[in-house]
Amino acid sequence: MKLTHPLSALMLALAGASLATPAHAVTTVTNVTTDTITSLDIDWTFYAGDTGLTGSYASANWQAWLTPTWSGSQWVVYAWYQHMVGPHGEAAESASHWIGSAVFTPGSGNFTAMMVQDHLPPDLHTAAHTGFMNANGPASADGGVPPGFSRVFVTHVPEPGQWMLLLAGLVGLAGWRRRTA
Repeated sequence: MKLTHPLSALMLALAGASLATPAHAVTTVTNVTTDTITSLDIDWTFYAGDTGLTGSYASANWQAWLTPTWSGSQWVVYAWYQHMVGPHGEAAESASHWIGSAVFTPGSGNFTAMMVQDHLPPDLHTAAHTGFMNANGPASADGGVPPGFSRVFVTHVPEPGQWMLLLAGLVGLAGWRRRTA
């Protein structure tokens, strides 16, 4: 193969090096599907070097943390979140919420549903958040520690749009009942 650009050899070497060792920060956020005032849906990736280290995500609406730990032949994944604002004008919560933990053997996965949690002070109100976390990863073909993946989803309950939809349905039902009476 003839290299025509003076930097071609360097670019080829760098590309090969990036394939040999995955570049990553500690427990990286690889995709943010949703980050709104009412919902957070993010994907994380972690590697053997991330064991015991906490990765974080921060935005104007949410903060989230994920700590993966390689233990023997399994990943143990812990997750937390903090709601920074709310659809009802809530101020940032004073502390983080525990989402839960998931344990999985490479080649399988695990799912953790989060109990409905209250919005913490200064704007305390009940039954404000719900969500889940799942974690999984491929089986290792070379006997090393395979990477892991996790998805964290949290939503504000009830969503203001859900209330509006319910209210519109009730108004429509009342109008229909009135018309037939």
